[in-house]
Amino acid sequence: PASVSIVSYRPTRRCVVKVEGRAGTLAFLKVVRPKLFPDLVRRHEILTAAGLPVPRITHTDDRGLVALTAAPGRPMAHYLSAGVDDDAATLDAVVGMLDLLPDSVTSLPKHPSWSERVDYYGHAAATALPSEAERARGVAAEVVRMMQSSDPGPVVPTHGDFYEANIFLSSPTEVSALLDVDAVGPGHRVDDLACLLGHVSVLPCLAPTSYPEVPHTLVLWWEYLAAQVDRTALAARAAAVTLSLVAGAKKTQGEAWRQDALERLAQAEHWLTLG
Repeated sequence: PASVSIVSYRPTRRCVVKVEGRAGTLAFLKVVRPKLFPDLVRRHEILTAAGLPVPRITHTDDRGLVALTAAPGRPMAHYLSAGVDDDAATLDAVVGMLDLLPDSVTSLPKHPSWSERVDYYGHAAATALPSEAERARGVAAEVVRMMQSSDPGPVVPTHGDFYEANIFLSSPTEVSALLDVDAVGPGHRVDDLACLLGHVSVLPCLAPTSYPEVPHTLVLWWEYLAAQVDRTALAARAAAVTLSLVAGAKKTQGEAWRQDALERLAQAEHWLTLG
């Protein structure tokens, strides 16, 4: 006997279903477009062979279904909420996962980064917050300008959706699982780093009392990462990721969504000032 529940659903794109038994989670089922199915399986196989801690495939159906084992550990957000003793050590452990991505993934299809679709996200933010449409479009325009005047670095293996919900830890310095590898492929390291910074930066907007230490952590992480890549490129891309999350506040916060969205927009503007 088992029960199923939908974890996430993007109409016409994909669905993730959680399967639970009496003893706990049994598996996660990911349903994607049939034409995307071969590349998804290939990504898991490549990363498993390279020794990365990705969920193991237990069953496939070429109509577009992949069954995956449940990830051990807890989402990174749990540790950020509880507070970590050494912010740099945690960041090193997490970013170290990117160093393990094999060169072979650069032969996979490339997914557009958040920054490459910033005009779309600017429009979405402006639609969600009509009174702040000029600000939203201004962030998008500044991102484009800063991208044109900065160096994203070489094309390397990237995760493509590298943020705290897709990173599970068994301790503050040990990554136990790397999830959602659908976008693994060629890209720029700076986009993965910006994805992490952008997503973590909106956690206090979503639940300020749950993440009191995150603003301090972000200051340290920013200086640490900005020393590794082009500072302007990182700031622009972090702003683009954060801007992409503005419209999403409407789905998660009930009546309080507007304040959350405004804070996310302000955070996107803040990232621009650091470049």
